[in-house]
Amino acid sequence: MEHKIYTEKPLRKPGFFQKVLGYKIKENALIELNNLLAARALMQLTIEDVHQIANRYKVNFQVDFDQELSEFYKTYLQSCLADKFYQMPSLKPYGILNFCSGSMIKKWK
Repeated sequence: MEHKIYTEKPLRKPGFFQKVLGYKIKENALIELNNLLAARALMQLTIEDVHQIANRYKVNFQVDFDQELSEFYKTYLQSCLADKFYQMPSLKPYGILNFCSGSMIKKWK
C-alpha cells in the first residue's frame, strides 16, 4: 500500500547577493528532503539520497533541522495511524528519517 503523505514545496530563491556569492539557502535542504519524500515511494528512499542533499547544502540534518525533522515524524506517524497503515515494511522510511535526525526514538520514550 502506497499513499502520499508529503506535498512538494517550492525552493526558496536566493537574493541578489546570495546569487552573486554562490550562497546556498540551508532551508532548501529541508525543502528538498520534503520534496523527495513527496515525489518517491517511501520504500525507494535511500541514505545516499539524504547524503546528497546534506552535502549539496553543507548541512547536518541532526544539528540544523532537529525540530523540523520531528515534524516529518509527526506527519508520517499520524498518517500511519489514520490509515491504519502500520506494517513493518512501512518503517523503512522512518529509519531514513532516524538517520537524518539522530536517535529520535529516544526522544519519544
